[in-house]
Amino acid sequence: MNDCSAIILFDNQPLKGGWRFPQYKGVISPKLMNIVKRYVFEFYGETMEVFLTDENKFILPVYELCGILGLSSNTQVRRIKRDSALANGLFYVRTLVFRSDNSSQTRSIACLWLNYVPYWLGYVNASLVKPELREKISRIKLDLAEITWSNYRSHILPPDFIEKIP
Repeated sequence: MNDCSAIILFDNQPLKGGWRFPQYKGVISPKLMNIVKRYVFEFYGETMEVFLTDENKFILPVYELCGILGLSSNTQVRRIKRDSALANGLFYVRTLVFRSDNSSQTRSIACLWLNYVPYWLGYVNASLVKPELREKISRIKLDLAEITWSNYRSHILPPDFIEKIP
């Protein structure tokens, strides 16, 4: 069995979990996006990196989101693919991976557009995430339901009903 502890390079700066992303070279997704910049931000008390693409979209690696929440990234990618709306925000970034034996290979990393993350979190079963995050996930899901209702109630209810709803 080969040693597959991968190191991926991005500005020669390490990412969580030992992954590193290359700068420009080989970072083309099936949607032909390149990673041009990265930003550090806080997500539920964890430091994460979000990447800006050349199409001005912010993306997050699914494995990193799942790692923070204690979810299986492979399972979540399969679930995202089954949801046609979420699938629109999922793509793979192809990158060159260097192994500890100095060999390399091309790998694909599933990424989710940042603007799809709240919807995805609404899709996540709160009972499956880390216990300390369950309340936050439940709150996000409740907020998502309220915001969605506020945005779409005029498409669902007759106008005279809407006037009576606070």
